[in-house]
Amino acid sequence: MKKQIIVVIAIVISLTQIQCKKDNPVGPNTPAGISGNINAGAFTDLTTKPIGTGGGTISVSKQGDPLDGFTLTVPPNSFTQTKTFAISYTSVTSHNFGPDYTAISPLIKISYDGDYSDQFMAVKIPIKLPAGSFASGFIYDESTGQLEGLPIEELTDSFIVVATRHFTTFSSLNKTSFLNATKWEDDLIIFSVLETKLSGNLTIATGFYPGFDDWEFVNHSIYISPGGICAGMSITSLWYYLEKSKSAGTLFHRFDSLINKTEPGWMWYDNPRGIKFASSIQQDINQDAPWVTEIQMQSLRPDLIWKIFLHQMLITKQPQLVFVMNSKTLSGHAMIVYKIDLTQNKLYIADPNYPGNYDFTGINKPVVQTISYSGGKFQPYISWTNADGSVVTYDLIGSFGVTQYIPINKIRSRWDELLNGTIGNDRFPKYTLQTYPDNKPVTDGLTLTADSLKVVCISSDCASGIDPTSHRQVVEITDSTGVYLGQADQTTNGIAAVKLNPGINKLGFYIQGVNGPGYTNVRFVDFKWMHIKQSGPSGGTPCPGIPTVTYSGKTYNTILIGSQCWLKENLDVGTMIRGAGEQTNNGTIEKYCYHDTLAYCNIYGGLYQWAEAVQYKNGATNSTSPNPAFTGNIQGICPPGWHIPSGDELIILGGAAGNDGNALKAIGQGTGTNTSGFSALLAGYRTETAYFSDLGNASHFWSTLEGDIYSVYHKRLLANSEVFDGFTWPKSAGLSIRCVKD
Repeated sequence: MKKQIIVVIAIVISLTQIQCKKDNPVGPNTPAGISGNINAGAFTDLTTKPIGTGGGTISVSKQGDPLDGFTLTVPPNSFTQTKTFAISYTSVTSHNFGPDYTAISPLIKISYDGDYSDQFMAVKIPIKLPAGSFASGFIYDESTGQLEGLPIEELTDSFIVVATRHFTTFSSLNKTSFLNATKWEDDLIIFSVLETKLSGNLTIATGFYPGFDDWEFVNHSIYISPGGICAGMSITSLWYYLEKSKSAGTLFHRFDSLINKTEPGWMWYDNPRGIKFASSIQQDINQDAPWVTEIQMQSLRPDLIWKIFLHQMLITKQPQLVFVMNSKTLSGHAMIVYKIDLTQNKLYIADPNYPGNYDFTGINKPVVQTISYSGGKFQPYISWTNADGSVVTYDLIGSFGVTQYIPINKIRSRWDELLNGTIGNDRFPKYTLQTYPDNKPVTDGLTLTADSLKVVCISSDCASGIDPTSHRQVVEITDSTGVYLGQADQTTNGIAAVKLNPGINKLGFYIQGVNGPGYTNVRFVDFKWMHIKQSGPSGGTPCPGIPTVTYSGKTYNTILIGSQCWLKENLDVGTMIRGAGEQTNNGTIEKYCYHDTLAYCNIYGGLYQWAEAVQYKNGATNSTSPNPAFTGNIQGICPPGWHIPSGDELIILGGAAGNDGNALKAIGQGTGTNTSGFSALLAGYRTETAYFSDLGNASHFWSTLEGDIYSVYHKRLLANSEVFDGFTWPKSAGLSIRCVKD
């Protein structure tokens, strides 16, 4: 086989549209998405042939035919079963990709029985390359009008050889319906361009930019990928940019909670879904693919590699995947080229070791990573194997495509797993967090009376543990701002102990698995935020004979305050809907959860519009009064035998607490003393204009007493005040419900 020179994806645009600019982009840009049309006649069938697992070649020998000399070579062990290939072609009459580009081949359709090849298939296409020109092969996607560049193995004046692992389009691979497709096909075409168009005093900037379109976490050693996840990070961020960023926004810090754009090493694990996504793709990549051979071959012609980077990015203005390697150790690293500066002959690199173009080693300063080209060769690039590894000098460089080398359909299915929260479940070790010494599950919303939490992490899936007999793993616990609180490790015998404040404690649990003998191989397994409630002392006693009430799968405590029997927790019943929507009379109880996050309902209870709370009784809505007007107890969404309080009942509650709002608030909730035992949490509310507000600052409780057709009397508690004031509030807001016994 000839030396393989690989061309990455390309979407052709007219060279007259290139902007000559020297500065880095200063913000996010959406992909160019340039498209055009190729006009051609009807396709002529050329040949059809099955090729077995031993490989084979389809050749065309028809003197005078435009495809005389065409070959398709499928190496042995490319597929696990026989595939039938069909070849057809048509003449190109015109196209509108720009006057700088000339179609020097027919439009060639290749269809087959589908799937990625385990080896690179080679397509040799006869051409007549104009003098002083350069040529590239492309897949033409008729549905989108886009072109995708093909890898090149050889280019002469009379033919071009392109390589690929599949014959289909980027848009098809990203369709859910395509996952089970049995027939794949695409259209190939060769375009030429004058080499004089590939020079000039230019800076070629793409829409991709570090700090917006890359991941914010650092390329660390991960339990299932001890060598790091640079390829998974680069491939997924490039895929997201091409497929999702235009509609879903930038990737940087999209999925984490604590955002610090200038310190990528701090709390890097606060994006478990993103880390598991990149790690899974790292493992999904065919580990037997000849990456080493490809880079070694490409390194023999660095001048041509430079020209390919320049050519493809010039006509696409889109980023490209690049691999570098140390020729002695064969240690490799994957990155993204997002800009080329021809005045300095530099490739600008988005390196997973420097997310957002910031140094992770503690310097925390901007760093612009580049690969220089001079004297007909690329200068060595220095980076790390991963953030936990050593510095490496990479002296070989190769360009690699997106769909031609990486199974994009796998990325799409893994993305769906990320969105539904199952990403990594098939790969990462399973574990349990338990309280010590009573071994109760530590779950979001756990309530404890003790003023401390002791935790152990148990995983028999991990190769080893802190204590080989107990399978205890490492757990690091932080507070809600990322401040370190404690850790389970060898020095603590695998037990983490942290102090709890009265009320709600938002804690982060960073789980690390011991991967192999000894204690040095400790790597990321998971990270999760959980809310642990420390109930603390409270006044009052449970209601006589009914200390608890179980309703819709949840158990509530009761509290006797004066002569009234109340639930001690806010009601949490129904199906969560997003705060942007309205709750409706559809036979299903609907609730809002603060920030559209179910975990907040588990702790603070649901938030309900008034009409939903009273279950539209007597025709009540958020803009009309019930007819007839309410009398007596209104059960609404409360358990049987309980009801939503009237305005008078809320006033009586305040009087029983000495009209002291602090007596009604749980300890740890502002200035709460909880001497009444009511244990109110500052749950915030959903405003009538559909956003969430006041979590940790206020709590609002509905009554059944109307003010007018649009408003209802309610009572409010504030964090740092003793008030328990009452006034009307719009029915369309989402407030808390505290049920009182009939």
